[in-house]
Amino acid sequence: MNPDGGYAFTRGVDSNAQDTYFALATMELLGTEISEKEKTKAWLRAYPVNDIRSLYYVALSLSMLDEEPPECMEGLLAAFRLNQDSPYIGLSEFESLFMYTSLAKRFGIHTEAEGIQQFLLKFRNKDGGFGKDGKSNLVATYHAVSAIDNLGFDVDALGTTIEFARACENPQGGFGTVPNAHISYLESTYAGIELLWIFGLKPRHPRECIMKIAEAFRFNGGFARTGIGIPTLENTFYAVSCLTKLNYF
Repeated sequence: MNPDGGYAFTRGVDSNAQDTYFALATMELLGTEISEKEKTKAWLRAYPVNDIRSLYYVALSLSMLDEEPPECMEGLLAAFRLNQDSPYIGLSEFESLFMYTSLAKRFGIHTEAEGIQQFLLKFRNKDGGFGKDGKSNLVATYHAVSAIDNLGFDVDALGTTIEFARACENPQGGFGTVPNAHISYLESTYAGIELLWIFGLKPRHPRECIMKIAEAFRFNGGFARTGIGIPTLENTFYAVSCLTKLNYF
């Protein structure tokens, strides 16, 4: 934690909403007491919220601290528009929709659920995965299915999506972004485990998953994206969340 109450993935870097969210979410998963809550609340209240991404991180962080969301939330959600041609920022083309529906579900806000579902289903491909231009990937598929689930629709009709997720699982541990990918990044492993969880399923190779995640552990207690690289709060959250669902803790 920085002196201002926010969090950053390394010392000497300004606090930001994304790292603050992942830090708080990780501590919540571990059952760790959050120190200096009032300072963090004040930092979050002062943070400029001007889009879905910043709203997602700030609103959910405040919720973990038993605080109300920013006053601008309903206005930002009401202004949100579906746009299949807009460039995306984040892990997938459907991440903003995942964030939007997660906020709506968490705070009980009305959405045009039918329209969003139909929009997402346009990007469901023959292999059962989701992605633009007919190219499925696991992270986009997780975000799309999670958004549909957030809206209250029955995901059981998306049975072939399970087959896509299974095809992305590596027998050596973890999940690739696409079927038969040999590298298991933490974000794709997280997406695979979360996606199967929505369907009430678990990986076929849980022990290998745990071992693959352990390869990303670093001496300072954090996790990197793979067996090489620097640890971040985001990747640490992915690792802890996966290990929790794999009953490691």
